Order: sequence, then C-alpha cells, then structure tokens
Amino acid sequence: MIMKRALVSATIASALLLAQPSAAQSSRLKPFSVGGSSTKNVTISVSYQFFMAGETKSVSDQASLADQGRRHLYKLLAKECEVLLETIASDCKMNRANVNTQLRQRNRSTREGVRVSGSATYLIELKPNEKPKNND
Repeated sequence: MIMKRALVSATIASALLLAQPSAAQSSRLKPFSVGGSSTKNVTISVSYQFFMAGETKSVSDQASLADQGRRHLYKLLAKECEVLLETIASDCKMNRANVNTQLRQRNRSTREGVRVSGSATYLIELKPNEKPKNND
C-alpha cells in the first residue's frame, strides 16, 4: 500500500493574520497575536489527500480499499487535536469533517487504487503566551 501525504495544509488564516489587514479583508476579521493574556477562540482548517494503491476490479475490492483509506484519514483527523494541543491550543474540538474517496481504475498512465481526501475544522482556544523566566 502506497500512501502519500500529497497535501497537508493547515490553514491558520484566522490565527496568523498579517499585522496590516488589507482593504479586501472583511471588517469582521481583526488581526491578533497568537496567544496573549486574553483567550481567543480560533477556527483551524486542515486538509489531507493521499492515494492508496490496490485492486479495484470487484466491488468488494473497491469497498475494502475505500474503507481502509477512510479509517486512515479518520486517524489523521483525530490526531490533529493532539498536534494543536502540543503547539498553539489549550483546548481543541473538532467542529466538522468531510471525507471523500474516489476510485481510480487502471489505464496506461495510472495505477489502480483509491484517492482519499478529507478536511476538518477545529475550534481551538489559543494558549496564552508564556513569559520567559528571568535568571537575575
């Protein structure tokens, strides 16, 4: 089974806005620093896409390969809160998930298998900034 994480894009647009908002941005979006003294809730969007090579001749082969792909994707989506909690979040909840499998049958230029893609949004509370300890 060949799996590639062809695309892992963590879109942290809400959390990492530029210091100068452009004129095209909505007035509802106000930039803020990551962390700080007040708590901020932020929405994080994450997308994954990979290919699982395997037999697709029968319907049961297709179903089995798609099931394996979805299971792997759900594990990735569930693990994302762990990553966020280790880095920028003090609280994390998955808000929405979308999963898609697409059959790819063999032809001259492609392999048999299933393309799996999905995305999820998470509602997080940013960690407060930690002040460095003085050694004075």
